[in-house]
Amino acid sequence: MKSIKTNIIITILIASLNLSAQIVIESDEIPHEVGTQWVKNSSIGSIPVNLGTTGGPQTWNFTSQPMGIENSTLTIENPASTPYIDSFPGSNLVYSSPSDSDTVYQYYKLNDDFLTLLGLGGASATTPFLWRYDPADSIPSPQTYGNSYSFRYGFREEIMPGSYYQNIHYGVNVYDAYGTVNTPFGGFQCLRIRTYDTLAMTMYMNDIPIFYDTTTFINYQFVAENYAAVVCVKSNPGETDSNYTEAYVLERLTSFTSGIKENEDPMAIECFNNSPVFSDYTTIQYSLPENNFVELKLYDMTGRTVKNLVKKTQTPGNYSYRWYGENDDGKRVPNGIYFYNLKVGDKKYTDKVLLIR
Repeated sequence: MKSIKTNIIITILIASLNLSAQIVIESDEIPHEVGTQWVKNSSIGSIPVNLGTTGGPQTWNFTSQPMGIENSTLTIENPASTPYIDSFPGSNLVYSSPSDSDTVYQYYKLNDDFLTLLGLGGASATTPFLWRYDPADSIPSPQTYGNSYSFRYGFREEIMPGSYYQNIHYGVNVYDAYGTVNTPFGGFQCLRIRTYDTLAMTMYMNDIPIFYDTTTFINYQFVAENYAAVVCVKSNPGETDSNYTEAYVLERLTSFTSGIKENEDPMAIECFNNSPVFSDYTTIQYSLPENNFVELKLYDMTGRTVKNLVKKTQTPGNYSYRWYGENDDGKRVPNGIYFYNLKVGDKKYTDKVLLIR
């Protein structure tokens, strides 16, 4: 009788330990502070992976695979300073990702119950785009082991009036495992999300469908509290085995910087640009609460300074400066993305503008 009681106690203890090891990600543990930045490395091709099993706790190692040649940076922006915020008025969370001379913006709405991807916008001097998701992609909160939900989202890309591509993703997300994931940046307690994803693409000419194709994937995300996805694994197209050992893409976190909390720095809150996309001029405004030495300059994507607007001590008050898209020599600069940097004492504020003539 004593051994039965002991076994019951041990079983209850083990169950309790397993339960406590599970990760629950609440909505406020999804990174949302302006300035938060991720750097991720992507390996593309035949990448060996060991995905383990369902359940947990377990350990995954993604440190032995060679690093890829492609690095991407993702930054949380102040929504009001981004070029497409008027197209997504409900967005309160925006990620930017630069690529060469272009920058892609992801517009989300975050609340206690859902993280909803509203769409994407591409800021480019040659090929700008705007994709509004209809339907939108929503991730329910909290995120916990054992949960699952169906999804369906997509957008339409216009070619010309009456001619367009309709892209729809649909499938199921399953929180099927939990444990520790090891990355080149370190180890994290995480939830694993297995995604059965189907991409359906239809081409329309004169509003008549003329081409249809579907591609299926089985993908995995390893999501950690306050870090989001630290590892993403994408299968080869058409994969049917959820325990595949060869991936098409392996994306791993290599650097992470937390952002400043909103309202933490009153100088940052009081500095804003009222025309982030411009062809004639853009206006940069800020407010000083006290005497301070101020530097305000613009620089290009390579970090080279193109225009010095202010470099002097200023008294308390409101200040406004216009930049007409010229350098310090008075010559017009090319179309593209430029950054302005405001330095007041030991405080700094940086944001971007898009010049399109």
